[in-house]
Amino acid sequence: MKKAIFSLYCFLTIGISHAQYNNDAWFKVIVSKPITKQWGLDAEFQNRRQNGWDNKNPLDKNLVLSSRLWVHYQKSQHLKFSLAPFAYYTNYKTIRTIADETANPTGEYRFSFAAELKYKIKVKIILFNRSALEYRFFDTPKPNFFRVRDRLTAKYVFSNKLKFSVFDELFVHLVKNKDYKSIEHNRLGGGMEYYILPKLKSELGYIYIVRLPFSQAKKSKEHIVFLNLGYEL
Repeated sequence: MKKAIFSLYCFLTIGISHAQYNNDAWFKVIVSKPITKQWGLDAEFQNRRQNGWDNKNPLDKNLVLSSRLWVHYQKSQHLKFSLAPFAYYTNYKTIRTIADETANPTGEYRFSFAAELKYKIKVKIILFNRSALEYRFFDTPKPNFFRVRDRLTAKYVFSNKLKFSVFDELFVHLVKNKDYKSIEHNRLGGGMEYYILPKLKSELGYIYIVRLPFSQAKKSKEHIVFLNLGYEL
């Protein structure tokens, strides 16, 4: 445990002053359909944008295009299971050189399983812990791999329409080799959730990422503004 904590500390702190950074803007639309009180479906569509080589405009270039289907099962008031049997991602290179702007994107298929625990601390404060296992495989010679991600979220319920949250999410590869480091990246962020209509909600926020790219020793930083829209059928 001490070794793991020390490794995480080094990952987040050592060499940050020499890290590269990018400005991104992430957009996501989720259409939900309740089936029963326990079962539900989500169709998720995402577009992530990034700055170009010679600018810091976060809307300039594509970074990720994706679509995914989720199946949710609410086991109890405190526990929810989620399964994404299929997702497809079009991944563009993070722009660090001028050649990255014209590089061809790669395709990725992804399978995900997640469990989320919910703890009500006080009347207006709720904690969530979501752990997920992902299997990622690509349409290029890049090796396929399993990845674990764990997110801890604290949410403050200001009213029925307005909520605030802060979160931290760590991504870890199950196998460490020359292509993949054990700790991939960490996301620290916060957001504001607002119900525009009873079945239409928005979430606006910021994420700070420290990432160790594939086959690179130098860390990178990403500053991200995100906007999510969710609609329930």
